[in-house]
Amino acid sequence: MADRSGYIGRAPGDSSVIIARQTFEPTGIQTDFTFASGYTPGYIDVYLNGSRLIVASDYTATDGSVVGLTTNAINGDVLECVAYKAFNLGSIDSAAGNFTVGGDLTVNGTSNLTLGAGTSVSYATTSFGLEGTPNIAVGDITGVAVTFSGAADFNGALDVDGHTELDDVNVSGASTFAGAADFNGNVYVGTGITMYASSGIVSATAFYGDVTGDVSGSAATVTGAVQSGITSTGTLTTISIDGPYKQKHVTISPSATPEVDLSLGNYFTLTQNAAVTSWTFSNPPGNTFSFSFVVELENGGHATAWSLSPSGTVEWPAATPPTLAASKTHLIIFTTDDGGNKYRASSIVDYTT
Repeated sequence: MADRSGYIGRAPGDSSVIIARQTFEPTGIQTDFTFASGYTPGYIDVYLNGSRLIVASDYTATDGSVVGLTTNAINGDVLECVAYKAFNLGSIDSAAGNFTVGGDLTVNGTSNLTLGAGTSVSYATTSFGLEGTPNIAVGDITGVAVTFSGAADFNGALDVDGHTELDDVNVSGASTFAGAADFNGNVYVGTGITMYASSGIVSATAFYGDVTGDVSGSAATVTGAVQSGITSTGTLTTISIDGPYKQKHVTISPSATPEVDLSLGNYFTLTQNAAVTSWTFSNPPGNTFSFSFVVELENGGHATAWSLSPSGTVEWPAATPPTLAASKTHLIIFTTDDGGNKYRASSIVDYTT
């Protein structure tokens, strides 16, 4: 038999009893009193002006919080509540007040954790591992470096500042990457992925949706219905588009010296309101690229010169510019491979307006 220290039956050390007290001094007529630390029904004594009250006859205490007097207390009375709380680790199913665990906490069954508004969660280490195959539903995720070995489905925003490696990603909300993002699988985008042009590079097998920023990858395939979101200069070894290729045309402001900003697109339209004396082709790609664009010109009877300002030349087949009939539409095609120093031009003229 274990050492009972001289006790028959339960020894005092088998269970600690916690006594909670609270005193109330009503300032008027009052019947109900809320016991701040809570109680277990049947384990509470109530005293009014020093006299012990009888449960059911003089008071009720059934919900673990409120003590209700049968006859109300008045100004000058003193009500004291004494609750007895047996502490037994084997039978804890709730705690009315704060609950602190000094060591490890192991939960064998299902754990439901509800956090109130403004609640913060902190832990001692920088890694947080979840074993098994848990399902976690979250809104926004913000982190320095996040690694997902399986598919990731985000209904909210995904904001990652560091290097990110993902397999398959399904994003129905907007996502922003300040650092590089490498996708080993496909990227399914609802609202869109935004990359900071200064540092963000998207590398993936295929994109299903809109991507804004720099894109790189071997044989990257863009299959979304709307691709105007790919706006920054990127590098694709091969691009395959399953569907129509569409591009918005850019309207040139009419003047005697129109400017064509080549960073805006590849198809430009100009309706002349005056004779053109010179053109400006601004922001051509560098001399390591070849670049072509089209100017759709409605001349309305105005003359058109083909000199460039402030520099550059336009070269025509047989050194002969086309003759443009009045009130017709003309397509002028330009190509440069030396950074805009020389443009080789050809024309398809005299469409009926």
